[in-house]
Amino acid sequence: MKNNNSSKARFGLALKYSFTIAILSFFLSGQNAIAQNDANESESKVASSNASITGTNFIEKQSFQNRLVKFYLKLRNEKKFWQSSDIGDHLDKKREKDDFTPKQGIYKNCKHEILKIGESDVSILTPVDGCNEDLIIYFPGGAFILGPMKYQWSMANRISKNSQQTMWVVDYPKTPEHDLASIYQNVYAVYQEAIKKYPAEKITLLGGSSGGNIALSLAVRLKNENRTLPKQLVLLSPFIDFSSKNPEVEELLEVDPILAPPALIVIGKWLDIDTEHADPTISPIYNDLSELPPMYMFMASDDILMPDQKLFHQKALEEGAQIEVFYGNGMLHDWPVLPTKDGKMAVDQVIKILNQESAQPKSLSSVKK
Repeated sequence: MKNNNSSKARFGLALKYSFTIAILSFFLSGQNAIAQNDANESESKVASSNASITGTNFIEKQSFQNRLVKFYLKLRNEKKFWQSSDIGDHLDKKREKDDFTPKQGIYKNCKHEILKIGESDVSILTPVDGCNEDLIIYFPGGAFILGPMKYQWSMANRISKNSQQTMWVVDYPKTPEHDLASIYQNVYAVYQEAIKKYPAEKITLLGGSSGGNIALSLAVRLKNENRTLPKQLVLLSPFIDFSSKNPEVEELLEVDPILAPPALIVIGKWLDIDTEHADPTISPIYNDLSELPPMYMFMASDDILMPDQKLFHQKALEEGAQIEVFYGNGMLHDWPVLPTKDGKMAVDQVIKILNQESAQPKSLSSVKK
C-alpha cells in the first residue's frame, strides 16, 4: 500500500512537471501568439500615457523572459488579489511567500546578522570579500502588507556583493497591524541608528514600491527638520501619491498584470490615512522637492503607479532637484527585482550608481515639462 501511494505521488509530480514543460515548450517553440498580442495591446494602451516621455529608454524592448513573466502572472491570476476589496480574508495566504530568515544560499556572498531597532528587524549583509565605508539602507516593497520575499533577498545580496557596500535590509512593521505613522517612525529610528555608525554622506536609501515611498518620505522629513541627509536615493517603482487622482491610471488598469486600486484603497484604510486629499506627509509629490539628495528612479510602462512617478519627475526638475529616470518599456511594477534579463540590467545600473564616486544625476529631457 505504501509503495502504491509512493507511485501515485511520483506520477502526480511527473504529471505536474510535464504540464509545466508543455506550457513552456508551447512558447519556446514560437507559438506565443497570446504573449505577442498582450505585448501589442500593452504598447497601444500605454501610448497615450507615455506620450510625454521622449528620448532614449533604458529598456527599449522587453525581453522574452519578461513576456513569460507576464503570461505566468496572468495564468495564476495574480491581479485577482489586488482587484478585491476583501483582501483581509486572503492576507495570511498571501503572506506565505514572506521570507524573514532566508536560507544561507540566498546571501552566500555576504555575512548576515540581525539588528533589532524598535519594531524593525534589520538584516545586515556584509560582503565576504570586504566592503568600503558606504551603507545601503534597503526598504523592500510589498504594498505595506508583505515582505521581504526571496527575490528581494537575492537582489540585495547581488547589490551588496558587487557594490562592496554593507546593506541593511529593513523588515519594517506592516499593516494592518500598524498604521503608516508607526511605520514611518520605525524607519526614522533605523536611519537615526545608521548615522551613529556611518556618515550621512555615505548612506544610500534604496526603496522599491512601498519601500520607495518610505525612502522618499524619510528624506523629505529629514530635509524639513534640517537633519543630515543621505548621499542619494535609488527608487524602484516608488509609490508617490496616496490620493491616486491621476486620470492616466485608468488607461493602465488592463495593462498592469499586478496592481489594481481596490486593494490599495483597503490598505490606505488600514494605514489610517486620508486618501481623498493631498497630504504632503505621506505623498512626496506634494512637498517641496528642492534640496533633496540626488535621486535615481526606475519606472515601468506597465505599472499603474507610473503616471504619478512621471509627474513627480517633472515636478522635481521644475524645482531644481537632481533626478535621473530609467524607463522600462514593457516592464512590470518593481521590475528590477525580477530574475529576468531586464531585471539584471536594472540591478547592474543600480550597482553602477552605487559605485560612482560622486552621485550627480545627468540633466535629462526624457520627460518633457
